[in-house]
Amino acid sequence: MKHVVRLIVLRPDGKEYFLLSRNVVVKNGHLDLALPLAFNDPVGTWRVRAREVVCGATSETIVKVTREPTR
Repeated sequence: MKHVVRLIVLRPDGKEYFLLSRNVVVKNGHLDLALPLAFNDPVGTWRVRAREVVCGATSETIVKVTREPTR
């Protein structure tokens, strides 16, 4: 079964990151997602909120962004 879901990506400061927020089609309740963050995007706790557009069911996950040590 397919569902249209609105993804809202929130930066560590709580503001929406409009470049990554979008509508996606979820198949069988599963979505694999890559967040193409830039090197200069802020480190910290990012949040991805998902809302099914028809029934309004929501879910949220946390993404911890850190810097890799330079070599």
